[in-house]
Amino acid sequence: MKFFSRNGVDYNHVYYNMISLMKEKVQCDSCILDGEIIVVEKNSFKVMPFGLNKLVASGEEADMQLCYKIFDILWVKKDDEDINLMSYPLRERKKKKKKVIVEVPGKL
Repeated sequence: MKFFSRNGVDYNHVYYNMISLMKEKVQCDSCILDGEIIVVEKNSFKVMPFGLNKLVASGEEADMQLCYKIFDILWVKKDDEDINLMSYPLRERKKKKKKVIVEVPGKL
């Protein structure tokens, strides 16, 4: 499990707490996901202003949590099936995403 920015910057050291959730809720051998980690209030899941990610990831904000909003799935390997989804229509990729990812409100 690795988190990278669109520029290839490794963010595993920042979002290491998300890795166990991802391993549990992403039901495949491996995949490439496109999304964004945001900050939400723990109880209401209200989206908080941009720029709080590192502060919340460090544990300094008890009333907020990280949430990985997954927009797309680009590639997936599951049960010996290796599929490059980049040429698939968005509708098909969304169907595959729902089969692979178990949603967790306010977190994933």
